[in-house]
Amino acid sequence: MAVTYCNIKCSAFRISNPQWKLANDIVDKSHSIDGCILLFTNCVHDLEIYHDSRLKYDQHMSVTVHNAYKRAGLILKSFCSRDPQILKHAYCVYVRPLLVFYPDLVPTL
Repeated sequence: MAVTYCNIKCSAFRISNPQWKLANDIVDKSHSIDGCILLFTNCVHDLEIYHDSRLKYDQHMSVTVHNAYKRAGLILKSFCSRDPQILKHAYCVYVRPLLVFYPDLVPTL
């Protein structure tokens, strides 16, 4: 049984510290699957999480907070009511699940 893959979505990913001095044979190394050379990338989006080569999650947090702001703005644009209970419920249903992985970003209600 052969493993199938989508070579458009495949990429090579190296985890390293930018302060490390990597040898040229390591930096220039390329990987391939069935003759298709995989491109190296500094950031990979997998299972809804952005991983970067430094194992920092700044980009993931930035994207997540941006999406939460967009949803919060849509709530304010979509709802005619300004009842705090309704807005709180809409926030808890539509925005808060995006921020579950970051307890420091979620205000306690």
